Amino acid sequence: MADSPNVVTSQHVLDVGRWMKRRRQDALDMGGREFALRAGSFAGRKLDWRTELYPIEQGWLMPTYEFARPLAEALKLTIRDFLFEDKSHWHRLDERLRWDWSFPDDDESMGPRDGLLFWLSCGLTPDQARLWTTAGWDLLAASCWAAANLEPDDSMAWFSGGLNLSDRQQLLGSCSPEVAAAWRREGPADALTSGWMQEGFSIRDAGEWTRAGFDCWAAVEWRDLRVSPLLAVGFRDAQISKARVSKWKLNGWPITRIREWASEFRLQDALWAHRRELSIRTLRRLVDRSDLSGCVDPVLRERVDLWLADSWDVDQALDWLRAEVDPETSGEWRALGLRPEEVRRLLERGVSSQAAEHWISVGVPAAHILAWVEFGFTPDRAAAWTFVDPWRAMRAEQRGLSPELLRERIRNGDRLVTEAEARRRVPVIHLEASLMRTITGPLRNALRTTSARSTLDTCPKCFEYPSVSGQCSCC
Repeated sequence: MADSPNVVTSQHVLDVGRWMKRRRQDALDMGGREFALRAGSFAGRKLDWRTELYPIEQGWLMPTYEFARPLAEALKLTIRDFLFEDKSHWHRLDERLRWDWSFPDDDESMGPRDGLLFWLSCGLTPDQARLWTTAGWDLLAASCWAAANLEPDDSMAWFSGGLNLSDRQQLLGSCSPEVAAAWRREGPADALTSGWMQEGFSIRDAGEWTRAGFDCWAAVEWRDLRVSPLLAVGFRDAQISKARVSKWKLNGWPITRIREWASEFRLQDALWAHRRELSIRTLRRLVDRSDLSGCVDPVLRERVDLWLADSWDVDQALDWLRAEVDPETSGEWRALGLRPEEVRRLLERGVSSQAAEHWISVGVPAAHILAWVEFGFTPDRAAAWTFVDPWRAMRAEQRGLSPELLRERIRNGDRLVTEAEARRRVPVIHLEASLMRTITGPLRNALRTTSARSTLDTCPKCFEYPSVSGQCSCC
């Protein structure tokens, strides 16, 4: 089947190449335009010399896709492999066609000799091909960088910093090649693609946020809240979201104290405690005391406000609250010198603050009221026995002793005790037998057991004999 006159085949290109090689001088004499038209006619159709063939008088031929396609088909390659990827075929093609694109009297500085067809096929002019080749670039890399309208020197500045063309396109207009190379060398692994540079982070800051486990966009949100990477890690570990931190911050809470309070309390409770200058320990006690889980009961909050209004210390108020004493009466109990726990016990036994005041008025110390109440005494009945403890007063009543008699016995007993103590301190030189009462027991194992009791047999206070252990009832 005959080839169509409008289709350029590989055979046509080969024929044009042989004809051009034979008629090299004719091409120089005729000029580029006429030679291009003749070459195009010989190949089977007319070619537009302004777009498909470079002027011959400049010494170069620039084939386009229409010329490259049949050559690729002749070598059984795709057009992409032919022009860009498989460089091993360039020399095969050059050996097959034997085209020499440098003309007589040209020096070696004109540009590359081998594979020039492919440089020109990539859209590079002869001067550009010479510059890129002199700079040490191969065809594939040079064609990519040149397609981005970059010169060899500019491209080398990016390439030497370890940056590829996609990095340059992404960073175009935002930084210089030197800055981008520094980010690639010292910054995070995704520094050039994740927006660290575009968001205004320094290399050091980006590294700190990356080591803390945050990506660029999370770091931007925390930075807008003026939170450092260390604080952000603390919020993350405490499971405090950025929205919650922002809410606390908008309510005037210091950023450095948010984690300590927000990890345990609600914002409303924390603000209430902050206005009343309560410590975190105090607020924790209130939460534990509250019937609601994780927050302060509103009723409890109102009761604490009543204590605070009376200039109570919060910790003391909590002690009274734990004793279940009302704020209205707690001041009266405190004026009597009683502790919250003592008040609680008195209230359990039905003793009011007015009754406690009556106990104190009859001479019973405030701390001893509970003991007298437990022994069943009333204030009027205990008034006569205040010189002894409730237990001795109860024993005396059980024996029918009046308070005056017990007082006299105690006075005499104290005198006898004093005299006995004085006698014990005098050195005993001779112990008369008449002062001792000897009890002789049976002989056992050839030993005689003897015990002695002094003349002071009874206790001077309770007038009872001591037991075997040496103690009497009042001891």
